Amino acid sequence: MNIEKTIYEVIRENALNNKEGIAYDFLDYTRTYIDFLEDIDRCARYLKNIGINKGDIVSLYLPNIPRALVLYYAINKIGGISNFIHPNMPVNENKDILLKMQPKAIFLLDGMYEKLKLFKENNISSKYIIVKASENLPRKYQMVYKIKEKYYNSKIKFDDNTVYYNDNNLGINTVDIHTDYNDTATILFTGGTTGNIKGVCLSSKNMNTSAYQTSTYRIKSDESDKMLAILPVFHGYGLVNCIHTTFFESSTVVLLPYFNEKLFKNAIIKKKPDYMLGIPMLYSKMADLLKNEEIDLSFFKGLYCGGSKLSETVLQKVNHVLVEKKSKVQLREGYGLSECVGACTLMPENKFKPGSVGIPYEGVEVKIVDIHTGEKLENNTIGEICIQSDTIMLGYFSEESNNVRVENGVKWLLTSDIGYMDDEGYIFFIDRIKRMIKILGHEVYPLKVESCINSIENVVNSCVVEMEKESIPYLKAYIVLENKLGKKRTTKKVMNICEKNLPKWSIPREIEYVKHIPETLLKKNDYKKLS
Repeated sequence: MNIEKTIYEVIRENALNNKEGIAYDFLDYTRTYIDFLEDIDRCARYLKNIGINKGDIVSLYLPNIPRALVLYYAINKIGGISNFIHPNMPVNENKDILLKMQPKAIFLLDGMYEKLKLFKENNISSKYIIVKASENLPRKYQMVYKIKEKYYNSKIKFDDNTVYYNDNNLGINTVDIHTDYNDTATILFTGGTTGNIKGVCLSSKNMNTSAYQTSTYRIKSDESDKMLAILPVFHGYGLVNCIHTTFFESSTVVLLPYFNEKLFKNAIIKKKPDYMLGIPMLYSKMADLLKNEEIDLSFFKGLYCGGSKLSETVLQKVNHVLVEKKSKVQLREGYGLSECVGACTLMPENKFKPGSVGIPYEGVEVKIVDIHTGEKLENNTIGEICIQSDTIMLGYFSEESNNVRVENGVKWLLTSDIGYMDDEGYIFFIDRIKRMIKILGHEVYPLKVESCINSIENVVNSCVVEMEKESIPYLKAYIVLENKLGKKRTTKKVMNICEKNLPKWSIPREIEYVKHIPETLLKKNDYKKLS
């Protein structure tokens, strides 16, 4: 497929070519591609009716529901800019950037009445569109939400600028608008609880290129395939590598609104998805849920992991269950970031290298440079990972992109990630530059220490942070155990494995066992809170 078109044009072309194919399955509510296109076109007319025009930003505080997908493409059709935001993100976390963006409208679920109140108090927007949570739900779920709706209705102050979504009885038809595939189509937030929030501006070409690159690895794919979409739409990995890629291929998205053990397990057993993208925690949970089930997993064609570092322990645990359940594929790790639309490297299917995040996608070039000078480094030398691809963002919203450099007419993204490339072109991710710690003048990478600790039996999770005593820095490890009775034995194992695999300045001086480690909204260890 030609990538030089808008994301709406991708859907339109596929809908006209695959009218009766199932576009998505949301808790057994399904829409064919031609129905999906009609929903998008009707939504586009609705957006025009409420005053959304070319270049307007529309913020979406929505989980993985059909309305979020429809809005994504409808906003693009009329030349608007969609802005997906984590539904659970506190308003104060992103208030500053939203005030700069001045979204023309904000869409949010009816249960978010407290958030709506804060939006209005801070004059974030002039239009608030309330989406009913019961929309598109099967009857068995609708009854519960219908009762809740009466309560929500009493909490929401409706006026001319605060209304329920209603695309019936539209007064005008959509005027065809020329939208360029190089224009900003979507803004995704990155940063949040671990730094200042930035708005990553992505074009249709960025996202179509990413979809094409991802699809090249699915050599066995066809239009009857199903992708289990449990990753959130407010993240590039879930929105583009998972959902838009599936639509790009005219396949079916099996959409789950959120993670729930029963929903997740039943979706795998009943829907038999061919593909799945997830974070390490999701696959670890999958292994736990399926290990005692009588199930044949030979229907899997591809299982991909990203979002955070995959430990050797989790990889072995998941692959053991997959082999037991007759899966023809095993878990493959990749690497990427929002600034290049999610994934840009992936482990090959036929050659696994421990500790690596794979090789670059087709159309992606990676080089390692000196952190201080920017000079390209030799293979097997640690430095900053840099990426060249047509997926690299247009820039950050309303601020300078000092991590994008043009060299000889070629745009490079400086990822702020530390790693190296071996002689065969495999990439090894070590840690974030901002997590690097100086101990006695030596560079220490907490993720490397955590990988050692996490490989120990009985360790569920760990997080290593810098502490200080009498002005002398040292490392402290917070550890979560499966069996809390094994603390003394685990402490000995931690010291032994660290002494064996790490230089002495990278060995934690203090260990504290905790019930859980605080998480960011994206389910990563929130090391700043621990620090």
